[in-house]
Parts: sequence; structure tokens; C-alpha cells
Amino acid sequence: MARATVGRSVLQRLERKVGGSNALAERLGVRPTLLRRFLAGTLEVPDAVLVRALDLLAEVKRHDDDL
Repeated sequence: MARATVGRSVLQRLERKVGGSNALAERLGVRPTLLRRFLAGTLEVPDAVLVRALDLLAEVKRHDDDL
């Protein structure tokens, strides 16, 4: 799987977990319009955003496991 596809996949999964693109954009510290471009695949997810997204995914997973 190409790196761009992995980044988009992680963001799409998080979008569902945190309650939508606006909530995810806020959690990642990016503008919602920029996040939508990442999600659409029209812009590659930068490394810094991908790292924050992976950290957030781990946090969400830990929370889900605690329930």
C-alpha cells in the first residue's frame, strides 16, 4: 500500500472515530479545508500530520480497549 493511501486510510478511520472531519481537524491542528483535501486524496498527508494521526489513533484505540 502506498504511503499516501496509508495516510488517507488512517485519517478516514479517525474521522469516523472522533465524530467527523471538523473534530479531527481540531484534534490534529489543521484547517478543516486542508483535512478534506487529505481525505479526498488531492493532497498528500505530510509526515508531521501522519505522526499526529497515528498518535491519536493509538489514543483512541486505548480508550476503546478500556470500555
